[in-house]
Amino acid sequence: MRDRFETETTSALSGARVNAAGAERLPNVSSLAFEGVDLQTLLVRLDLAGVAASAGSACAAGSSEPSHVIAALGAPGWVRAGTVRFSLGRLTGERDVTELAQRLRVIVADLREEPAFLGTS
Repeated sequence: MRDRFETETTSALSGARVNAAGAERLPNVSSLAFEGVDLQTLLVRLDLAGVAASAGSACAAGSSEPSHVIAALGAPGWVRAGTVRFSLGRLTGERDVTELAQRLRVIVADLREEPAFLGTS
């Protein structure tokens, strides 16, 4: 399920990467990075779409800080700034994975098209 989710998401989005692809990983946890997307805005949009996701590791749940693990790996700045962790549950089905990938692709594409906020004083 994790691999299918990652493939469906990254194949449709340029500037998306699977962190630690090819390494041994937990079968239910996916760490994806999205270039050119504000992480906090992405997390809010995911939440509004009914998707629970996190910017940090499970041990830092609730934190809005980027993952210290990704930073320690020496990942490029856009990866550290745009990494989101998804955890799939034992009741997650094929339809859930497809729906999640679709929602994520739409949200990321929308965020990339939005003009940057220009504050005025």
